[in-house]
Amino acid sequence: MSTNNFNPQAADQALAALNDPNLAPELLGQIATYHPEMWAKVAEHPRLYPALEKWLAEKGGPEVQEALKNRTSGNTPAAAPVAAAPQAPAVSSVPQPSSGTSVPESSSAASYQPGNGQHSYQASAPAASGMSPVNFQEPKSGGKRKGVIALVIALVVALVAGVGGWLYFSGVLSARGAESPKAAMGQFSEAIEDLDVTKAATVMAPSETDFFVEIMQQGAKAGGQNNVDPVKLMSDLSKTIEIKNDKFEYEVAEKNDNLAVVSINEWSAKVTVKPDFFTVLEETEGLPPEVKEQIAQAKEQPLPEDELVTFVNEGSKPIRVVMVQEGGKWFVSPMMTFAENARSPYSEPNYEYDPASDKGAESAEDVIKDIVELGSSSRSGDDLLYSPKFRGLMELPIRRLMGVYGDDPGKAAARTQASNFDVDWKLNTAKGPNGTTIVSMGETIFTDPSGNKIEFSDGKMKITNGAESKTLDLARTLVNPDQLGFATIQEDGTWRLSLTQSYVNLTKLELKDGVAREVLEEFSQQYRNQNGYPSDAMSQLLSDEQTLERVVDAFPGLITMMDIGIQLQELAPRNSVY
Repeated sequence: MSTNNFNPQAADQALAALNDPNLAPELLGQIATYHPEMWAKVAEHPRLYPALEKWLAEKGGPEVQEALKNRTSGNTPAAAPVAAAPQAPAVSSVPQPSSGTSVPESSSAASYQPGNGQHSYQASAPAASGMSPVNFQEPKSGGKRKGVIALVIALVVALVAGVGGWLYFSGVLSARGAESPKAAMGQFSEAIEDLDVTKAATVMAPSETDFFVEIMQQGAKAGGQNNVDPVKLMSDLSKTIEIKNDKFEYEVAEKNDNLAVVSINEWSAKVTVKPDFFTVLEETEGLPPEVKEQIAQAKEQPLPEDELVTFVNEGSKPIRVVMVQEGGKWFVSPMMTFAENARSPYSEPNYEYDPASDKGAESAEDVIKDIVELGSSSRSGDDLLYSPKFRGLMELPIRRLMGVYGDDPGKAAARTQASNFDVDWKLNTAKGPNGTTIVSMGETIFTDPSGNKIEFSDGKMKITNGAESKTLDLARTLVNPDQLGFATIQEDGTWRLSLTQSYVNLTKLELKDGVAREVLEEFSQQYRNQNGYPSDAMSQLLSDEQTLERVVDAFPGLITMMDIGIQLQELAPRNSVY
């Protein structure tokens, strides 16, 4: 059976595939993931492999059990792949048959030998629509101590992010990156061994760091967690945790001059947690309630002492880390790493893609003009997204992600049409955060062939449809209306749209006094009118003044977006010509 166009989520394709006695075993796992109603047929298939058979026996109902019972040893081919035993995943993911990972000739292998040190942790990525499930193993350790291990891991991950953000903004990270992918991975593994977050933060891609840090900072602000000093807490905890890598083996495959993929094939460590671990946590102010609850539960369990924790077994699916080159140095890319591990095994990433090959616009205003013109001349959203010119208008992290893991842009490049409206461009620009230029619509006018118009002026948008016209005041909530727009940046002498900085800009908007409560109350009433019952979350937020103040302070742009949504709903109620 050809698997080039096989979609395991499509029921008709999955059912047809099960009639093929030579179906690849990994496809059985895919079908079982998306179609529980077909488990009995999967159980009957001659290519059923041991790990999947065991999983079905644990999860399946009477019909599945009967199908497994009726199997004979002759139904299973001798050549069936040997699958690694399932590792009791945290979610009910289907075990996949093990398969070797081919490494190009240009790759190099590295092995970390046991020594004194600490550890890092790779959290599992959720399955996404159209992608195969990612079966990272849950760290395996003694059952009674599992809660303590999980707490250690969660805290280390959170603190690495928090300390990394603090270091980034304080200017401590003066020397960043490594000379080669192998050197970057070596530096990263040393940081794991030493629990050295400064060293770990220096190998995180600079183009992605500030966005993730901004999200964490705003989330912490909204949750009232500003009193936690991540640097001090990490320093104190590092004295109470001893983690020695037992085995850390990986391969580095350089895909092109600016991208490499590191496969961690084996990873295990011995963990010791000292009694002072809980003392440090209990004396730390500002921890969120869910962490405090986890601490209380873990405290009742025995503390691990030289306990072997396995993150990746030999023969299981490796964890892949994507390295990228920025400014002549090599870094770990969190966004690319997630995409690499979440992608379908049947997809073919374009590892040869060079982000510098797609050019941007000549000015900040031209970025918005080009995007609008591309959108109006594209036949579909896919045609726009996969257009090389559109991709070139995106900032480096998004452009790189689209170029490597997006569909072939050549398929959509020719699918264009004539623009269906005329534009009289009169854009405004203003200085934005982090050296960006904010572009707003100014006094731009859009006119369609029928004479209908959308006119922008002084932060307002007037919509004329035939004889009717209505106006939205987009910036009525703001003290600084000129900041409501799209963030653009310069990269290598060309201009691009920055989605990450556009988000950051939303957090810098200034609201007029009292408008936040007015908007939220109006939104709550609109919700009640549409659904017939109130929003519990909104009612709770409005009743807690302290939490409301924190949320509004952290996400002022959210209030403005909600207000625009309210006006749109008033403008275009159901069955309206708008």
